[in-house]
Amino acid sequence: MKADFRHHFLLKLLVPWLAMLLGVSHVGWAAPAGKKPRKESAAKRSLGKSLIKSKKKSTKEESPTLPKEEPAKPPRLRKPRLLKEASMTAIDPLIALDKLLVKQEKVSHPYVPILQSIHLAFDYSPCIMKLWVPKEEWQYVGILSVLFRHNIQLSGTLGYTKLGPEAMQSNAYSYTTTGIYCCPGLDYFVNYNARNNLYGGLRYGRSYFENKTIPEVATGPSISHKLKASWWELVVGSEHQLLHDIGLYAGLILHVKGLASFDHFSPASNYIVPGYGRCVNPVVPGLTLYLKYSVSFMEKKFTFAAH
Repeated sequence: MKADFRHHFLLKLLVPWLAMLLGVSHVGWAAPAGKKPRKESAAKRSLGKSLIKSKKKSTKEESPTLPKEEPAKPPRLRKPRLLKEASMTAIDPLIALDKLLVKQEKVSHPYVPILQSIHLAFDYSPCIMKLWVPKEEWQYVGILSVLFRHNIQLSGTLGYTKLGPEAMQSNAYSYTTTGIYCCPGLDYFVNYNARNNLYGGLRYGRSYFENKTIPEVATGPSISHKLKASWWELVVGSEHQLLHDIGLYAGLILHVKGLASFDHFSPASNYIVPGYGRCVNPVVPGLTLYLKYSVSFMEKKFTFAAH
């Protein structure tokens, strides 16, 4: 009897702990016959739940770890679409006016100084004429010209002439002529290309000279008169640059002269006016050959083409 009691007592102590471990809330078979099983207390039930949760966590931790997935590639950025132009709330009247007008490109020209260049020339045609005219003739002619803005050129010719009797053999009396003359005028200057120029204009000539007769043995004393004359000139000139980097030019001028007025010389009806020629003709042609040196005040020359 004592052994049965001990076994019953041990079962009564161990069965509830085993039930808690196994998660069994009611063990009817462990209760002795004829007795109802006791209800479990709230503390025991909470203890059983905590043991179950800890068991689930342990099983989760003991589960094999899955291999990590590779990170996905970043998506490609698409090109953003162009935004539509915002519609104007009010229409600008200048836009409609601009469509009606014809648009033209503006060409900006470089700055051109008022004084573009100064030219100094020497007339060498009398030196050539000395090859077949009488030796008793001396002529020295210089030309000064100034080119302004808009290709307006102010020109002036200054000359000295001395003619002996052999140079005027067609006159009735032998005499000498000595005098000076000047021809100022305006020309229009054109740059034909980089090294050639053309110009044309109108000039006014004025001559102051003295005629003096050379008497023969029977004629008596000589006669001397101070005279003056004037004329108009229509000129056309052309010149070419001899050296590219130096302003040295060679050119020629064609003259058409018309005599305006002159003082008569009584001993000889046919005489020469310095700078004009023989005054018996109211219109005479002329030719001037010259060498010119030019001093330019423009650093560069620009050429603009219309597009």
